[in-house]
Amino acid sequence: MLRDSGGHRTKLTVRKFDDLDHYLDWLCGLRKPLEEVPIVGNIFLDEGIGALLALAIGDAETAFSNANARLGVGDGGLTALTGTLTFTNGSAAVTGTSTLFTSELAAGDWVQLDADGELYRVESITSDTAMTLERLYAGTGGTGAGSAISPLETGLKGANTLYKAMETGYPQRSGTTVTFRSVFGDTEANFQWLEFTVDNGAAAGKNWNRKVQDAGTKSGGTWTLDLQITLQ
Repeated sequence: MLRDSGGHRTKLTVRKFDDLDHYLDWLCGLRKPLEEVPIVGNIFLDEGIGALLALAIGDAETAFSNANARLGVGDGGLTALTGTLTFTNGSAAVTGTSTLFTSELAAGDWVQLDADGELYRVESITSDTAMTLERLYAGTGGTGAGSAISPLETGLKGANTLYKAMETGYPQRSGTTVTFRSVFGDTEANFQWLEFTVDNGAAAGKNWNRKVQDAGTKSGGTWTLDLQITLQ
């Protein structure tokens, strides 16, 4: 049951195989992947939330179905922020030196101290050098470069990207969990996999989410991507 205090859990899994036959052997339980990379968490994008709400009330919108949904991968990262940021353990206050918080950020964006790597949602921006997080910073703290991601983004940002159609039988739903899967063949998406999303089609598709994490560089072989979203 989704309560006011509920939310969502997201897990992506990248599996790496020698080739398509290796992947098919894994499906039959005969072989294991060369490597399996678990990726937890992501940011829901406003355009994707809007699409889901439209579908819920019967408005015109494209379903995230087998015919339409696509998993996307790219080599784009978070947006680097100007200046240096200072995070303090146990505090929601973040200060900056030579920063431009008022022009580069907005309430609802997510920021991180790059050395820590955990995203925190921005509650308010006080000035170019001061902002407040929605929750207390739990890391060790420190001063350094920072990056951000906005829920207003509309998909992948890398110079190299590829959206791939669903594997047969996907997406699948079990209770409040939906799972998407795409298979990227030998000649597909041969670049560093840094960002991930699912959208609802090539024609003005809406991206449900975006996650940034390094899953390695693909150079041939067959890789699969699973995206599992659970509403709680």
